[in-house]
Amino acid sequence: KIVATTLSALDPEATGSDAGFGATAAVADTDGDGRDDIAVGAPVAKVGSVAGCGAVAVLRGATSGISGSRSRLLTPSTTGVAGACAKGLAWGSALTAGDLTGDRTAEVVIGAPEQTVSTRKMAGSYTVLRSTSSGVTATGSFVVTQNTRGIPGTAEMPETSMSSKRTPKSGWSTPSCSRTAAEARPILRPTPR
Repeated sequence: KIVATTLSALDPEATGSDAGFGATAAVADTDGDGRDDIAVGAPVAKVGSVAGCGAVAVLRGATSGISGSRSRLLTPSTTGVAGACAKGLAWGSALTAGDLTGDRTAEVVIGAPEQTVSTRKMAGSYTVLRSTSSGVTATGSFVVTQNTRGIPGTAEMPETSMSSKRTPKSGWSTPSCSRTAAEARPILRPTPR
């Protein structure tokens, strides 16, 4: 249902088949209802006329299983989502979810290893999407790069520091380690440079 309808809107020439849907996934309770939800990456999805921008679908859990009718598709072009689409951004190449704020709803963290930062190509970034009792929301989202205050290092091309989920040709993205709410607070509250 999601691939045939929602992703076809992202990549009508290929009816969603070239969006890379399912390349990444994360499972967590994003709405605090006690049922896990699934965030699924489509990192090569075409958004509007932008090839390879990327997308993430959040499929909410229900008593009968995952509900396509309560799903939400997000892209860097979604109103309120921090950042912007760019050709080859690969938003959704890395994906994780967890309760970073201690409010019993899991935030979704979306990696974009091909993100250009300043003039540094493939420096990488990640976007944090907040969650509420209604599920994942674009409100309050933000992008973090190595140029974000409080994050070690500076953006490089390609980045080789940290233990990150990335390919040798890709930039910095979501860390592979789990963090407690206290450890994550500096990342969740970046201060502009």
